[in-house]
Amino acid sequence: MTPHSEDTGPLLGADAEHEGVRTRIPAWRRVRFRYWDGHKLPRLDNYVALERLATCLTAGTCTDSERKIILLASFHFGHSELGWNGGEQVWARSMLSAFRELNHTVLFSWGHMDTLLNYQALPELVTHVLWERKEFLVCQERNDTNYREMDKEDFATKPWHDWQTGPKRCMQADDYPQGIPYWKSFHFWFFVETDHPLGGHWILSPEDYDLWYGKKPNHTYLGYSIEHRCNQFPTFDHREHRGLILAKTLNYFEQKINGFYNIIGKARDGVQPISENGKEVKFELVTTVGEKGTHIEDPDIESLGRMDQKAWTEVLARSKLLLGIGRPIVSPSPYYALCMGVPFIQPVGWWNKHRPDDRSAWQTQQMGMRMLEEPYVYHVKAGDEEGLRAAMQRAVDNPIPRYIPPHMTWDAFMGRVRSFLARDWQAEAKQHIVQTYADAPKWQYLAMDSPYKGTSMTLTFPPDRMWLMVLVPRRGSAHNNISSLQSIGGERKGKAEAG
Repeated sequence: MTPHSEDTGPLLGADAEHEGVRTRIPAWRRVRFRYWDGHKLPRLDNYVALERLATCLTAGTCTDSERKIILLASFHFGHSELGWNGGEQVWARSMLSAFRELNHTVLFSWGHMDTLLNYQALPELVTHVLWERKEFLVCQERNDTNYREMDKEDFATKPWHDWQTGPKRCMQADDYPQGIPYWKSFHFWFFVETDHPLGGHWILSPEDYDLWYGKKPNHTYLGYSIEHRCNQFPTFDHREHRGLILAKTLNYFEQKINGFYNIIGKARDGVQPISENGKEVKFELVTTVGEKGTHIEDPDIESLGRMDQKAWTEVLARSKLLLGIGRPIVSPSPYYALCMGVPFIQPVGWWNKHRPDDRSAWQTQQMGMRMLEEPYVYHVKAGDEEGLRAAMQRAVDNPIPRYIPPHMTWDAFMGRVRSFLARDWQAEAKQHIVQTYADAPKWQYLAMDSPYKGTSMTLTFPPDRMWLMVLVPRRGSAHNNISSLQSIGGERKGKAEAG
């Protein structure tokens, strides 16, 4: 779903309107940006975060968590701040809420070189970099011969395109130790692929894929929680005698995708009507896919049209069931349904014919729900018209209260996030190099120390591009601490782009 001014939920700090999208800016400071792009409004959050960090470091009042910077290098985090509501943004919003609740400093970046600039400004404070998978791969491949091609858009449009001198790299390497460490870098990835050089643990996942697949992707399962957000929406004692079909695009109704192709209308017509105000009311199905009024031949309905999340959730909450037909997979929408007190019906696309009731062998639309029982989730084998009709009837006859699966509660999610942030990832990287690469010297760069570790340093950058000077004095022999962040160049030029 696209951004909507009424769809961003409660925000920290003061709300400000810009082009129909609310974001956080401090009520006490007017901010002027040299480079303005509506899709990069979350950089306003960087401004607030860096001001807070500079203030507490100067005063010596920073908590341990405030000193730890989490660099968000996936555009899904920025889009979640702008009110987008795809599965990735729902997950990103949960992650952001968790980091902020734990009082960590979070910074947004857009693209691999922006991420490198942000990291190099404060390398010893950045503990985790959560990458968009594609940007990580581009950063990994960047070198002296291909950097111009990779950054051709920046070369054409940005005045700082030639800021990087010496070796042209992005990730840490033997000849570029000041790059972003692999062991601090994690794929923020919604699906199952595993292609991080340090293995599956460095790929974060929204669902526990290890429970789904025998091949064990071995990802780090963080998941998400919609508990706080869905509780903002009301449930309704009176519901329309209807079900809502879950779909994003019209092609989901086609035979190659639709697990209930050519039987939805027949099953719907078999659900018993109800009497309301002395009139007989037939059971209906509605959907919000495509343009309003678009006719869908099976199940012979006209779409209500695309809606923002607030309107869609009300349609959902006033319905008696949510019907999945095959896609979208791994979607948060079925979890929203349960939280709104609406049962979910999903197709079982594949099962073991010798053990048809063995759920561990099922392939379902929302695999995370295949073990949930009625009256919350109804599982119907693809093509089973009578099974679909009966499931609709049982769902209509057995309303449910709000329900959140135990692993989707906020407390369960926060426990996984705390565990993730507390792990010694460099030690695990070194162990991985021993086990996977026989501790060969050529792979040691995957677990390298920062070249700034344990030393005093001053980082300065071209004045038209960078505005931070970072001072790290030695305090005894145990640890280092940044004592101050100072603005240079008179005014904060390009602050929106500098992060």
